[in-house]
Amino acid sequence: MAPMVHNWWTLMGMLNFAFAFPLGLLLLIILARQIERPTIARAVVIAGFSFVLWYAHGIVILVVALLALIEVLVRPGTWRERLSMGVGLLGPMVPVGALIVVTIARHALETTHEATYGRVSDIYYQDNFSALYDLWAHWSFGMSPLSASGIVTAIALVVFAARNARARIPLFSAWAVAPLLFIFFFFPNMAPGFGYVDERVLPFLWAWALVRVPSSVPRWLASMLAVASVLWAAGTACDLFRGERDLDDFTAAAAEIPDAEPARLLTLNFAPRVSSSNTWSLLHASGMYTVLRGAHPQDLWADSPSMPIRHTLPPSLVEDPVRVRDLIKSAPTPAKYCQTLQDAGLPDYDCEARFQSMWRGVWEAIDARYDYVILWGAPAAVVATVPKLFAPRFSRGKLTLLAKEP
Repeated sequence: MAPMVHNWWTLMGMLNFAFAFPLGLLLLIILARQIERPTIARAVVIAGFSFVLWYAHGIVILVVALLALIEVLVRPGTWRERLSMGVGLLGPMVPVGALIVVTIARHALETTHEATYGRVSDIYYQDNFSALYDLWAHWSFGMSPLSASGIVTAIALVVFAARNARARIPLFSAWAVAPLLFIFFFFPNMAPGFGYVDERVLPFLWAWALVRVPSSVPRWLASMLAVASVLWAAGTACDLFRGERDLDDFTAAAAEIPDAEPARLLTLNFAPRVSSSNTWSLLHASGMYTVLRGAHPQDLWADSPSMPIRHTLPPSLVEDPVRVRDLIKSAPTPAKYCQTLQDAGLPDYDCEARFQSMWRGVWEAIDARYDYVILWGAPAAVVATVPKLFAPRFSRGKLTLLAKEP
């Protein structure tokens, strides 16, 4: 279980989902006890847990509700008994469930070809090999191959689960794994305004396997699993120190930013992956300037109705972290910009001049909103578009701090 404690979602910084999953497991335990002996007090606790889960990550409460519904349908007994159990399990979740349905519907309504929060074309599916790889890589694989020994425990869990698949475990029956696998392999990986859609059930698949571990295993296997876990922990620790070094390099310009009042700072991060290969160690590193210098927070995940806290008004291009990331990905160089236009089926004539014009427009928007800009790993073609209004104040390695002249 060691790789599950400091799992990939935690290492990626997706802490709302990483926090919601163990809460979801606790709720499953409470539901299992509610099946054994229903009480009104426990129903109140279920309702409260449901609200906390909605706030943390609504998808987790939907998966828990799905597992509860499956348990109701496959439980031995009459339909009257099943209905009574369903009311006891799912009834307390109805208010929060309705809230989640409303936010999902609003999310879908705002998703059009021109929407701020996502385009219909932003739907991607994984091939089967990638899905199988991510079963391991996006749960018990850490930041780099230094923690690759997690595959040993992953394989052991798969074997244990296969041998004990028919074990009768409340809310984690053999019937429960089928819809989880269906979601994982057939739902999109990326949807408008929402990523890793299919993989939100991945932790529950591993939990389904975990509860099927036998009470004892051969000594040689126990020793091998212990060594694998120790190596995983040591490799992850090394990666965390390497990630800290990346952050130190990224925040080297912090002392140059005044903290008398919140600085209007934008980060253009062209190289979010440095020491890590299975995560992006600097994807959300702009937040460190908020921690260290009180700069206005930039990378706010408040861009869709399915999130509990949200921007009052749709952010502009340079205020929306998702659109800024799309810009950096699609137009770091003229050649990549031309390729982006071709892939989108748009005319790419004179695209180098259009690249210059596009970035001029971006800098005009930046000028209207920000006083400081962090460039990290910026290509020379982008640096060449920086207007004279923004002068370099600090430069070291991949890092350049631009400050607007008074």
